[in-house]
Amino acid sequence: MTLIFVNSAGASITGTGNINLSPPTSGPYAGIVMATDGSPSAITLTGGGSQVITGVMDLPGAYLKYAGVSSSSGGNAGCTQIIADSVVFSGNSQVGNSCASMTGVKKFGAANSATLSN
Repeated sequence: MTLIFVNSAGASITGTGNINLSPPTSGPYAGIVMATDGSPSAITLTGGGSQVITGVMDLPGAYLKYAGVSSSSGGNAGCTQIIADSVVFSGNSQVGNSCASMTGVKKFGAANSATLSN
């Protein structure tokens, strides 16, 4: 599933419930679990429940906040890639970076990097 936020829409996932979000493995949104249209928005992931979110969070223009024990990718075992205007981590928040076996998610690095210049 891909959650798409438009017109500055945001989301707040809080509390002690269990959340498990993963992206589609094929199609135009393969590997993307959350996306925005680039407009300013706020995405908040907080609480004491299990929050497992794998895939790319393509959130340019967004403020992304992880707090409490929120965990993307189940800690260090999964794959989460974040593109956002700003990201704040607090508490015991975790993001995994083991992306080799994630279908649709492309590795960031030397072959896929950009250089900024004036």
